[in-house]
Amino acid sequence: MPPWSKRNLRLPLVAGLLCGCLLPSEASAVEVIIPTVLEKVPHDTSAFTQGLLFHDGFLYESTGIWGSSNVRRVELASGSVLAQYDLPKSDFGEGLARVEDTLWQLTWQNGIAYRYDIEDLTLIDTAQYEGEGWGLCFDGEQLVMSDGSPNLSFRDPETFELLGEVEVTFDGTPVEDLNELECVGEHVYANVWYQDVLLRIDPSSGEVTAEIDAAGLLTDEEYAQADVLNGIAFDAETAAFFLTGKNWPWVFQVMIDGEDTPQEGSSTGGDTGDTGDTGDTGDLDSTSSGEAPDAGDTTTGTAASSTGDALDASSGAGAADADETSSQGCSVAGGGSTGSAAFLTLFLLGWRRRRHGLVSPPRRGSAPPSRRRNVPNL
Repeated sequence: MPPWSKRNLRLPLVAGLLCGCLLPSEASAVEVIIPTVLEKVPHDTSAFTQGLLFHDGFLYESTGIWGSSNVRRVELASGSVLAQYDLPKSDFGEGLARVEDTLWQLTWQNGIAYRYDIEDLTLIDTAQYEGEGWGLCFDGEQLVMSDGSPNLSFRDPETFELLGEVEVTFDGTPVEDLNELECVGEHVYANVWYQDVLLRIDPSSGEVTAEIDAAGLLTDEEYAQADVLNGIAFDAETAAFFLTGKNWPWVFQVMIDGEDTPQEGSSTGGDTGDTGDTGDTGDLDSTSSGEAPDAGDTTTGTAASSTGDALDASSGAGAADADETSSQGCSVAGGGSTGSAAFLTLFLLGWRRRRHGLVSPPRRGSAPPSRRRNVPNL
């Protein structure tokens, strides 16, 4: 079960209180990565970001909300909109992907995909599909699409015909709410709706191979005016990622360990301010001077089951799976850990997750129902 699942800490915590010991669990095979912030650039706070990509020095963005959905070309350094195509007022824009010199844009519940000329954003084609549209990316051969379920579907980049699908799992557990996507090499990166994490997925098996902990990019004050993390773009030349969210004031340029190191001097440039002011820098290797840190400083970790390793593993990835541990009985993990130390471990792991909004939605920065896909009572 993913460590940010809302059920993850409840049963182990209760069991620790009742029998005074730490329930054992197997170490997760999923790597935990904390991105290194290089810099931040302005982002249009009116943009309800649903899709993001980087090409030829520009950001291309798909925005949602009925009556104001569009696709746009954005100047990276300033965040200025250089070109824009508005969707019909009945459409809710979603994921965005580039196929050669064209863009495909999804709609949420309309079942229509729009295709544009990337140069002037003129509409050149449409396609229809069944179900909802959430995220979209192109891996060089086929389109990869999410619909909010644990499944990724593969589609023909010319006809949009369905070619197949795969279920995404985290340590064997299906992952719901897969949202915005970015295809990078042999991986697919996915936002998880209402979580401050990205998942790196092997599309051939559906297995999650890494969790990227993106909590703390915004300050508390900025979160209060923004919505959820939802925007991933990749610059193949520098191997840097661009992360943003719905109505966020910034686009963050970050390095994520596991992708190729960028060429020297290939930062996007521009005086974008002090990246050290981006929130909880205790969990992000961000700089206080605006200079890009060495990519080697990116912090990684692997989930562990022992008491000592659990506190060191990033984002508490060593927390026991409630469903698995409930049937294992009460025994001491780590060969002699005391009940009080075990309880403290569980308490600190749970505190850290709640502090960073990784337990369950809604969380800080949650939008009113009218801004959350217009779904009532969430």
